[in-house]
Amino acid sequence: MPRAFRELSRDTSTVITLVQGLVAHPPCGFGELIERMREQGFLPVFEGKHIDQFLLGPKPVRMWMLIEQLQRKYGRRYPSKPLLVFRETASNTNERTCMASVLPAYSVATNKLYAVSLEHVSPTSACTVLNSLVYDYLLCFRVSTNVHPTHMRPTAVPDSRIMSRLPGIETQAAWARQLDHVTSNLDLWPQLWAANRAVAEAYGLGPDDFGHILSTLPGFARKRPAFHAYLVERLAEWVEETTTHGEPVHYASRIGSPASVRVADGGKAEHDVDPE
Repeated sequence: MPRAFRELSRDTSTVITLVQGLVAHPPCGFGELIERMREQGFLPVFEGKHIDQFLLGPKPVRMWMLIEQLQRKYGRRYPSKPLLVFRETASNTNERTCMASVLPAYSVATNKLYAVSLEHVSPTSACTVLNSLVYDYLLCFRVSTNVHPTHMRPTAVPDSRIMSRLPGIETQAAWARQLDHVTSNLDLWPQLWAANRAVAEAYGLGPDDFGHILSTLPGFARKRPAFHAYLVERLAEWVEETTTHGEPVHYASRIGSPASVRVADGGKAEHDVDPE
């Protein structure tokens, strides 16, 4: 029997055994399904529609990759660490432009997700910056219908030392709490506000600047009215904090100065955030 047919026969047998096991003992939820599939040598294949900001799996996974087949065809191992990705399919007229999430270790993705190579900063910290309102504002001027690495590389990002001190937001598993959007988890609202404010300060922006950015997102205000109103309330509090006896206070100095912001496409310096 030719080698290709022997390999196909072995792969088919593996799939049949797996399906029989799942039918005999159905998994309790998608989280358990992922674990059982991995135990049998299969990795979930995430597509663009499977990620949103800080959210993984709002729609069911429909494809799985056999690890043995992956190694046999490409001669390399699968990612063994969490991986920051952003979605290609997007638009500057949508609710938000940049959609980033952190895939768990031992995951693979289609060509609709771009992986980001990071140095000296964690995927969670970088994801917090990419999903911020400030970064969205920067990116929307470069994007029309899709987001590509060529759009991301020239954008300015905080220095890695500043970025590592930002309040990070972990990517949520949609199937764990039946979430369709990160703001559906009301417990995360304070963290989302704290992260957005911290990123704005890291860019050297104040409450007036942040208020302007918030005003340029009518789609966001229309689709997430309750969360938008919450941000407006927190913004009003920020304005009050930055005024002492009528004199403005430079609040950005708490985290970093504008000089701490660097362009991502700056060579191999430690602040690099280079999409691949």
